[in-house]
Amino acid sequence: CTHCGSEDIRQDEDVLDTWFSSGLWPFSTLGWPDEISPDMERFFPNDMRETGYDILFFWVARETMLSLALLGKAPYAKVYLHGLIRNEEGKKISKSMEDAWKYDPLYIIDEYGTDALRYTLTTSSSPGNDMNLDSRRLEGARNFANKMWQSARFILMNIGDEPVEPLSAIPGDALVMEDRWILSRLYTLTGEVTTLMDQYLYGEAGRRIRDFLWDEFCDWYIEATKVRLYAEGEDKAVPITVLLTVLEQALRLLHPFMPFVSEAIWQALPASGRQGEALMMARWPEEDPAYLDAGAEAQMAAVIDLVRGIRNVRAEYHVEPARRISMAMAAHDLTGVFQERQDVLIALARLDADHLIIAEGIEPIAQSATVMVGDLIAYLPLAGLVDLDEERERLRKVLEGLTGRIEGSEKRLNGPFAERAPQEIVQKERDNLEAMKLEADQVQEQLGRLR
Repeated sequence: CTHCGSEDIRQDEDVLDTWFSSGLWPFSTLGWPDEISPDMERFFPNDMRETGYDILFFWVARETMLSLALLGKAPYAKVYLHGLIRNEEGKKISKSMEDAWKYDPLYIIDEYGTDALRYTLTTSSSPGNDMNLDSRRLEGARNFANKMWQSARFILMNIGDEPVEPLSAIPGDALVMEDRWILSRLYTLTGEVTTLMDQYLYGEAGRRIRDFLWDEFCDWYIEATKVRLYAEGEDKAVPITVLLTVLEQALRLLHPFMPFVSEAIWQALPASGRQGEALMMARWPEEDPAYLDAGAEAQMAAVIDLVRGIRNVRAEYHVEPARRISMAMAAHDLTGVFQERQDVLIALARLDADHLIIAEGIEPIAQSATVMVGDLIAYLPLAGLVDLDEERERLRKVLEGLTGRIEGSEKRLNGPFAERAPQEIVQKERDNLEAMKLEADQVQEQLGRLR
C-alpha cells in the first residue's frame, strides 16, 4: 500500500463487478431463479435489447454470457443501438460542464414536457448515430403536442353529445374529395409507418406521423371541414365521422412516441370512436386498401398547390388577411373538381365568391398575377389586390433603394475591401449582393405586371 506501506493487501471477495449484476437483468426481473414463473415463460427470451453503443461490451456481452451460462439461452434475438446525446455544439455531456443542468431529463421534462423529450429523442437522429440535443427541437415537439391538443378540442367540440356513425356506415358516394384524400393519406401512412417500425427506423416513422398530423390533417383537412361544419343546412355527420376516424387511428400511430398526450386525448373520445379501455392496449392500426385513392390525392394536391400560390401572391402584394380577392381560373381536366369544391377553395384562399370564374379555358387577363399548377392557370387581377398607382410608386421606391445598395456593394467588392477584409466577410458581401440583385429582378417583374 503506498499510503501505509503494508504488504498484507487482498481484494474483498464479496465484491462483484456492477456490470455482472446488471447482466442478470434480462431474467432476474422476471422471477428467476424460478424458471417456470409466468413472466419468465412469457418474456424470456425477449425479442430485442435497446441500449447505447458505448456499453455494448460492458452490458450486452455480460447479459448474453450470463444468460447462456445460467439458462442456456441468449437473452434476446436482436440488439438495437442508439447513439450518444450531445449538446448543441456536438460535445459530450458530462457533469463537469457548467450548464450540465440544462440536459438533466427532469429539468427538460419540467420545461418542455415528457412527450416533447421522448419525441425529440426518438426522431432527431438516424439509427446508431449521435444526436445534438437542441432546445429548438424540444420547443418544436412541445408545439406539436399543443397542436394535437388544440385540434382534438376542436373535433370534440363539434361532436358534442351526438352519436357518431362508424366510417363503415358512410356510403362511398357521401365522401367528398377532401374526405377521400385524408383517408387515403391516413391508410398510406399506416402502411408506411408499420414498415418503418418493422425495419427499426423509428425516427423516420415518428417524423412522418408528425408531418401527416400537422401539415395535412390539421393545416388542410380540418380547415377544409369548417366549410361544412359551419354552413347552415349542411350534413355534418360525414366530416365528423372522418375527423374522429382519422384522429383515433393517428393517435394509435403516435402513441409510442407521445404516450401521455395521445392517451389523454384518446380517453376523451366518444366510446363509439374507440375500442378498449386504454390506448396503450389498443390494436395497432392496419392499412385498408379500400380507402387508398390516388385520384383524390392528386386532386387535393392541386388544390393545396393553388392555395399556396394564391397565399404567396397575397403576401407579395401585402394584401390584408381579411380581404377577399377576385380570381379567374382555367382548370382544364380539373374543372369539375374545382367547381364542385369551390366553397373550400374560397375559404382557404380568401376568394370573393361573386368574382370567381372556374372554366376549362379562359383568355389571359392583363395586369394580373398568375399562379400555375401543372396545366392549371389562375389569374388574380391586381386591381383587386392593390391600388395600382400607389403600388407602382411603392415598387419604384423599393427599386431605387435596391439599386443604390447594389451599386454600393459592387463598388466595395471592386475596391480595396475585397483584398483586405477576411475572406468570409467578402463572401458574405458577395452573397448579399446576389440576394439584392434577385430581389431587384422580382420588383422589376412586379412593376412589369402593373404596366
